[in-house]
Amino acid sequence: MKKIFIFILLISTFNACKNKNSEVIKDNVIDVSLYEKNINSYYVWMIGETVKDFTTLDRNRKPIQLSQVYKNNKLVLLEFWSSKCIPCRKENPNLVNLYQQYHSKGFEIISVSVDDDKQNWIKAIEQDKLSWIQICDLKAWNGAIPRQFNITETPTLFLIDKSGVIVDVNLKGESLQSKMKAIFN
Repeated sequence: MKKIFIFILLISTFNACKNKNSEVIKDNVIDVSLYEKNINSYYVWMIGETVKDFTTLDRNRKPIQLSQVYKNNKLVLLEFWSSKCIPCRKENPNLVNLYQQYHSKGFEIISVSVDDDKQNWIKAIEQDKLSWIQICDLKAWNGAIPRQFNITETPTLFLIDKSGVIVDVNLKGESLQSKMKAIFN
């Protein structure tokens, strides 16, 4: 019974955090080997590359240009997330802590949501106390920025240095904390 519950929980988590058009979920069947391959290595090839720039409006309708943000900071975390993504929401307290600890030292976060419901998105921002730059065009996975970065799963994170180079991808929890400590201390 416990195994069945864990399997059902696993399916719900994948369904909340995956683009329904991705190749990992087809006809509601999860190919775990493809998921593991994607989550562990899909974006790794981007390390050392210059990030693709974009300009958009944030939650408050203020213009945001990625290149201006990373030029004005020592390190930027570009995070793709969703209010429905359980792993994203579980990682948010860690991001809040890191933001509070390192923002004054030149750390910024830009969160790009793949939500399509504005009320759910805003509610999640308020519940999780996310005080950094928030972006969402409410087009879910078909938004311009998620498409530009080929986002197929959330959370997906890019650490970007002052010159726009991607220094790491998909670090979460203790791995992200260790990387931040090494950079800022």
